[in-house]
Amino acid sequence: MITFLQNDEEPYLQFEAAWCLSEIPNGENRQNEDVVRNHVISCLIKLIKCPIQEIAEQAAITIGILAEDSLQYQNMTLRLGGMETLLLIINTTSNKNISKKGMWAISRLCGSRRPLLHLEHLEIAIPTLAKAIQRETDLEIVTDAACVLYHIITEGNDVQKIVEANILPSLVSYLRAVNINLRTYCIRILARITSRNPTQTNLALNEPNFLPNIFSLIKHNKVSIRKDALSVISNIMAGTSEQIKVVVNNSDYFNLLLHQATSEVPSIQREACGALLIAIQEGHPEQIFQMVQNGILKPFLESLDSEDPMSIGVSLMGISCILNRGAHFAENNNFSENPFLKDLVEVNGIEEIKKLQESHPDLNVRRKALDILEKFRIS
Repeated sequence: MITFLQNDEEPYLQFEAAWCLSEIPNGENRQNEDVVRNHVISCLIKLIKCPIQEIAEQAAITIGILAEDSLQYQNMTLRLGGMETLLLIINTTSNKNISKKGMWAISRLCGSRRPLLHLEHLEIAIPTLAKAIQRETDLEIVTDAACVLYHIITEGNDVQKIVEANILPSLVSYLRAVNINLRTYCIRILARITSRNPTQTNLALNEPNFLPNIFSLIKHNKVSIRKDALSVISNIMAGTSEQIKVVVNNSDYFNLLLHQATSEVPSIQREACGALLIAIQEGHPEQIFQMVQNGILKPFLESLDSEDPMSIGVSLMGISCILNRGAHFAENNNFSENPFLKDLVEVNGIEEIKKLQESHPDLNVRRKALDILEKFRIS
C-alpha cells in the first residue's frame, strides 16, 4: 500500500491507496502502528501538492480522517508540516473543491481533542482563516474556518491576533447565519474575545449589529445558543460602567434579560441570573438603583420557586448582593436604613427567604437563606 502511495507514475494507484488508508481508523491497532512506522503521514502530506486534483483532495481527506481519529496522527501531521502544506494549497489554488477539502482537513487537525499539543502550528493559520471568514462565499468553508479559530482562541492566548485580523464585522454578521454550527462557533469566539477584556469588549460593542444580534439569540429555540449568547452578555456586564450601561439603559435589552432569568429551563435561568448578579457586583450605585427600579428583584424572587437548587442559590446570591450594595450605600450616605431592604419587603421577598430557610430540602439553600437573614438582621 505504501509503495502504491509513493508511485508517482501510477496516479490511479496513488488515489486508491490514499482512499484505502482513510479506512485505517476502522482497523486494528497493528495497522495503526504500521501507519507510523512506514511514514504514511509524510507521504500523504506530499500528495496534497499533487497537480492531479482527485489525488490532492483524497490525500487531504485521508489526513483529516486520520487526524480526527488519533491524537498521535494529529500531532504527527502538525509536526511534519501538514498545516503549512494545507495552507499553501488553500492560498494558491483557484479550485473550490481543493479549498473546501483543505479547510475541512485543517478543522480535523483541531478536532475536539485536548490539549492541542502543537498549538504554534495552528496559530500560523490565523491569517488564512480570517480571510476565509471575511471573503469566502461557501459557508462550509467558512464554518470549518470558524471551527479552527474557535479551537485556537480557546486553547491559546492569541486573542489579540484574532482581533487584529479584523474579523469582528464578519463574526457579528454570521450570528444570523442559518447554519447552527457557524452561529455557535462565531458566538463562542465573541465570548472569548469579550471575556474580561474591556478594550476588546469595546471593539465588539462598536459593531452596529453586535448587541441586536446577541440579544436576538437569547430568544433562540436552541438552548445551547441561548446559553452562549448569555455568556457574552455576562462578559459585557463584567466590564466597565459604560459597558454595563448599554444594557441597563436599554429597556428592551434589560427586559429580555429579566425574562430569561425566569425561564423554565434551569440552565438558562442560571445563566441569566448570573449575568444580572455580575451587573450588581460591578455596577455603580446609580446603576444598582436603576436596576432595582426596573424590576431586577422580580426574577430573583421568582427563581426561588425553582426545583433546581443551583438556580435558587444564584438567585439568593443576587438578592444578598443587592442588599449588600444597599447597606454600603446607606452607610456612605448616612441613611438610617438599607434602601433595598424596603423594596424586598414590598415584594414579599423576606417571607420567601424565610420559607426556604425553614423548609427547603437542600442544605446549601437553607444555609444561604439563613446567611441573608442573619447578615442583614432580618427577623
